[in-house]
Amino acid sequence: MFLEGEINWTLVFGVLAVAGHVVALIAIWYAVTHRVRHASASDELNVVQRVGEASEKRLFETLNAIPVALVETDRQGKFVFANRAAHQLLGRRDAELLGLRFHSATWGITFPDGKAVPPDLLPSARALRGQTVRGFQHLLVNASTRRKMLVSVTAMPIENEFGQIT
Repeated sequence: MFLEGEINWTLVFGVLAVAGHVVALIAIWYAVTHRVRHASASDELNVVQRVGEASEKRLFETLNAIPVALVETDRQGKFVFANRAAHQLLGRRDAELLGLRFHSATWGITFPDGKAVPPDLLPSARALRGQTVRGFQHLLVNASTRRKMLVSVTAMPIENEFGQIT
C-alpha cells in the first residue's frame, strides 16, 4: 500500500502536525504582542482625522469670512463650493447653487453694453480650458433681487501634480 514501505508516514505526518502547531502558536503570540501597536496606530489615526477635520473647519470659516465672492467648480463647470459672499452676490443658497453650471442664460450675464456673453468666453469656461482670466467685467443678474450689477471676475485653473485641470 501507499503508506507502507521504507518511510514511516505516521512519523512524517506527526512532525508536520507539530510544526503546524508551532507556527500557529508563534502567530498567536505575535498577534497578542502586537495588538497594542495596532491599537496605538488606530488612536494616532483618530487624532490625525480630528486635526484634519478641525483644519478643514477653520479653512471653511476663513473662506466664508472673506468679503470677496469665491466659487469652485468641478471639471464640468458645476459649482462645488461657494462662500457666503458668493451666495449674497448670486442670490442663491448652497442647496440651490451647488450642482448648477455657471453660464450666461442662468445668470443673465452680459457685457457692460448689454450684449450676451457667449458661454465659451465666460471666465469659468476659459479657466477650465487652462487660461487665467483677470478683471473680466460683465453684468450679472442677482437671482433673488433680479438686480443687475457690474462685477469684475478673476478665474484661474487649479491643476494637480500632473498638470491636469481639476
